[in-house]
Amino acid sequence: MKWASRPRAVVSGPPVRAAACESLGEIDTTEAIAALRGAVNDPEQDVVIAALNALAITRHEDAVSEIADKVNDPARKISSAALDGLLRHASTRALEEFRRAAARDELRPQTLEVLAGCRIPETIPALLNLLSDPALRDAAVTALIRFGQTGIPPMRQMLVERAGEPSHRRAVVDVLKRVRSPRAMDVLAIALQDPDTGVHKAAALALREREA
Repeated sequence: MKWASRPRAVVSGPPVRAAACESLGEIDTTEAIAALRGAVNDPEQDVVIAALNALAITRHEDAVSEIADKVNDPARKISSAALDGLLRHASTRALEEFRRAAARDELRPQTLEVLAGCRIPETIPALLNLLSDPALRDAAVTALIRFGQTGIPPMRQMLVERAGEPSHRRAVVDVLKRVRSPRAMDVLAIALQDPDTGVHKAAALALREREA
């Protein structure tokens, strides 16, 4: 079911086509993905953005290429929507594409802007993953702080499992010490048991600062 084979959607106005994209994202079938891959070439910007959002929600690997291609779109709103879509998709491949975009001089400011503007909880796994990237870590930390308590459970899991590199976990400590919540204090206490000296020292310092 290609986009062009849906005459009612195509001949209807942009709001109707955008709504159709949202519905296709919820259906999450191979046929729906095929239709959305056609919709990213719609002549209307709002429809393209709706299609990118829907593709991101599906989390299908086949969607990554379509989203990544639109990072290069000359329309900034579409390019930013594609970058945001890669974060929301959050697969390894999608985040590789995001990092690749961030490494390009002409796109780096835009990738940082997208990170700074993250407001959707679905992007939290991607933000935690990007803490391992020195070039994107500060922006990811800032975005995670904004989520407050919502981001605490996955950060707790990371510290319990001692996932990632020590620098990754130290960044988590940096986030937690700036989240104003008793739950953040409890999770910081877990980091005191981290085998990495830098991590447990950072946690101890953070707890002292919060208790002062």
